[in-house]
Amino acid sequence: MKRNLLLGSVVLVSMLSCTMWDSPDYEAAVKDMLLMSAVAENEVNTLSKATLPIYDEHFFTNKELDVSSISGTVGASLSGALTNYPESGQNTKYTVTNKGSGVYFVQTETRYRLGSNREVTYEDYYLKDTELDNKLTNADPVCDQNGTTDYLFRARFETNFSLMNYAKSRTVPSLRKETIADMTTNKSLLQYASFDGLDLAQVLQAASYEPSPDQNATYSSKVTYTQEIKTQQIGLSYYLGKHVDLTLDGVRYYTEVPAGSDKKVSSLYFETWKDESGNIVAKTVTVYSYTIDASGNRSSKLVRSRATLYIPNSSPVTFDSIE
Repeated sequence: MKRNLLLGSVVLVSMLSCTMWDSPDYEAAVKDMLLMSAVAENEVNTLSKATLPIYDEHFFTNKELDVSSISGTVGASLSGALTNYPESGQNTKYTVTNKGSGVYFVQTETRYRLGSNREVTYEDYYLKDTELDNKLTNADPVCDQNGTTDYLFRARFETNFSLMNYAKSRTVPSLRKETIADMTTNKSLLQYASFDGLDLAQVLQAASYEPSPDQNATYSSKVTYTQEIKTQQIGLSYYLGKHVDLTLDGVRYYTEVPAGSDKKVSSLYFETWKDESGNIVAKTVTVYSYTIDASGNRSSKLVRSRATLYIPNSSPVTFDSIE
């Protein structure tokens, strides 16, 4: 994976000492942790939609999942596996269980390619077969366990990250728990403008971020997430001067906006890192974008990220990543 990680030269001069930056292992560990969302997005094009159903004949005939074999028995289930889905290099296993009254519980497990800083994503939710035709399609809404339509509901939505520790001798597991906070189910809910071209420095300086609206957006979503980091295991405690557990609070905005006959897809990650006392120790922002043409081909992929680390009794250190 190619990553160009740049450290602000002015800040670097002010921070340089005989102990702080003489260890590339520590520096790499800090960068990979603070920029882990950017690193993940550099791997593949990652969408923010539900894993199933899948609307592509490459995976299911006629863009539908046939559940007729289990529709007659409550508790019956079927399973399958998909290669290179949702994206190239990823593999997804799924189990669909009949919960009765046309409600089906979908459990998915997506594994990532070797070398990814993500290991597995679990996304579990319910779908309502509204037409009772024993076929799950794009027309069938996400619902809660009682069959009430709720596009935001997930019984489980988690990603296991595997971060390298400062000595690069082993990996350290870290769990990110995600919640779909909002999404476009009709044009009156939310529509975000493209995040491509945003000034990352300006966004990073803001206390919080709210996307600009665009009434032409065809699909938008907002996902919040939390993640806990053991700094002693990763190496960040070296910079903070103490061993603390950090909490990452993040928001991922996603939008699709028409661009002539093409579609511009982009997402923005706004993340704040806090210590056990609630003090901000780092902030990061990542923008990820690409274009889809009328034939479904993707191009012009770009991932940009900026992170600022606040070190006690010293000037902040800023990292940039461009892909």
